[in-house]
Parts: sequence; structure tokens; C-alpha cells
Amino acid sequence: MHWIVKIFHHRRILLVILLIVFFLGFVTGFYTFYSIQKHAEYIAFSLSIITIFFSASGMISLFHQLIKQKHDEESALRLEFEKINSHNGRYYLRVKKNEKAIGEIKDAKGFITVKDTNIENISTVWSDNNKPRISISVSRDLTLFKIRNEENIIFYPPNPQDDGTTTELDKEYNDYKDREIIIAIGSSNALTFTYKSKIGNIIKENK
Repeated sequence: MHWIVKIFHHRRILLVILLIVFFLGFVTGFYTFYSIQKHAEYIAFSLSIITIFFSASGMISLFHQLIKQKHDEESALRLEFEKINSHNGRYYLRVKKNEKAIGEIKDAKGFITVKDTNIENISTVWSDNNKPRISISVSRDLTLFKIRNEENIIFYPPNPQDDGTTTELDKEYNDYKDREIIIAIGSSNALTFTYKSKIGNIIKENK
């Protein structure tokens, strides 16, 4: 009888111990879960702040680069089309330096190509000095061609001596009027400028 009471007593102790362990486990688990959840929220919030900071920094840097790029593009030396001039049957392409650029365009030189002809990348002259090269601080007129009696079209490449005189390339106007002329102007310090149009359109729009 005594051993039965002893076993029963031990079981009660064991049950109490199990309850205590279960309670401690529950409390510890709850605390651990709460702590992890709390730290997870803190970590998530911290990561959000870091992400926002780096994103904002990246956007500010990108915005700054775009502004700088736009400023550099606007201030870079380049030529722009202004208009076509004509005088006594001779036609000129007027180009101007972009307004926001600082300095002048040096050694500007024009070349003419007429598609599907033997006029291919030939040099031409500026009206101011009748030479192939010139500096441009505001605007200049590049000689394109002359129309004579609507029968001939004459191009004016410079003489090799570069002495302010030109030679004449005389062609049949009817063979050229419907062809595209391409004018390219390069220089030592500016972007290359290109202008394209039908020869007939140039004449029709600038009579």
C-alpha cells in the first residue's frame, strides 16, 4: 500500500513538473515569437529606410546627370540650319552657331554630294572669303550652286592652291533638278552638320 502511494505521489510531482515545463515552454515560445516578430518589423523598417535612401540618392544622381548632359548638349559647339539664300541665280546655305555655345567654330568646311551622280563629296567655298575653310562665330553662307538660264547647274569647288578662286563644274540642270543634294559641314571643334533636300525644291522655295 505504501509503494502505491509513493508511485502516485511521484506521478503528481511529474505532472506538476510537466505543467511547469509546458508553461515555461509556452512563455518562452511566445516571448521568442514576439521578439522575432518585433525584430523582424524593425529589420523590415530599417531595410525600407535604407532602400528609400539609396533609391532617392540614385534618382538625385540620375537627375543631376540628366541636367548636366542637357547643359553639355546645349553648350556644345554645333551648326544649325538658318535658311537658303539666293542672289543672281546662285544659292547659298546659311548656317549658324548654336546660341548657347561658347567660342567659335573653327575650320568649318563644306562638302556637296548629289545622289546618283559623279558629284560626290566635293569641297565648296564660303561666300565671305571664297575659300573652303572659315571660322563661324555667328553665321556664314556656304556656296551650293548656280542655275544658269534653267539649263545648267554649276558647282564651285575651290582651286587646289586655296587662293580664293574656284573651278566650275557645269552640269545639265534637267539631269539634276530632281536629285537629292546632301551638304555636310565639318570642323575642327564642332559636331558635323548635314542638310538634305531636292535641288528642285531648293530652287522652287527660294526664287
